[in-house]
Amino acid sequence: MARALTARSDRFAADARIDEVSVDGRFVLAYQCALDLMNATLALVDPQATRRRGTHAKRIEACSASLPGSAELFRRIDLSRQARNLVVYSGHGTQAAVLERLLDDIASLRTLVRDLSEGRTA
Repeated sequence: MARALTARSDRFAADARIDEVSVDGRFVLAYQCALDLMNATLALVDPQATRRRGTHAKRIEACSASLPGSAELFRRIDLSRQARNLVVYSGHGTQAAVLERLLDDIASLRTLVRDLSEGRTA
């Protein structure tokens, strides 16, 4: 499951870097990438959590609880979740700097998933 989620996140990450797409669109794609990577993280550290229904916020909380050393990363992902909700549900725009911060966090998530899948703890 983690491998499939990571592969799908790669596609979303590539799309999030297409300059012709609006910043808002790229941000939503990047957030979906982060969500897939969080689900991959949960699949590796708490497989039962991936079977439970829940909101994005609950998945972020589960990741943070399972990997307290990465709590700051998941706090920033939660801020991105809030910004994504504004873009999608309220029609607020986002800034390129917010997108770039999320892309940086995605790189950290990708490293975390790789380390976990290779048996290294976070």
